[in-house]
Amino acid sequence: MGKISKKSVLDEIERLKATSENEIVPAKRGRPKPNGNTVKTNLDLTVEFLKELDNVATHLNISRQALIKVWLRDKLDDHYTAKKVS
Repeated sequence: MGKISKKSVLDEIERLKATSENEIVPAKRGRPKPNGNTVKTNLDLTVEFLKELDNVATHLNISRQALIKVWLRDKLDDHYTAKKVS
């Protein structure tokens, strides 16, 4: 197979953009949002805490946000499981 030139790739991107910007959707990562109902929230964390989170996230090769979501979900599941047992 021949090498694809940078110009041809850029030309194709421009052609796609000109066709319809609304039809170009970025690739999704992770699970789809349920019904698209997400709410943004803020957390005040120390720099040291963020460094710890980043180290674990890097070790697991996931984003900080993904790590926080997984850990929160895990803790909520533990909470509900413990509640059912007692």
